[in-house]
Amino acid sequence: MSVQVYGCNHVAIEVDDIRKAVAFYKDVFNLEKLDRGEGDA
Repeated sequence: MSVQVYGCNHVAIEVDDIRKAVAFYKDVFNLEKLDRGEGDA
């Protein structure tokens, strides 16, 4: 059985170094933060 994915609404990860993690996901996956809340990088 296969499932077709249409998008991703939310992803949560735990990291040791938030600045390195943000740079990694931006560089590797071309991700961009859309919103910023309390405690966000």
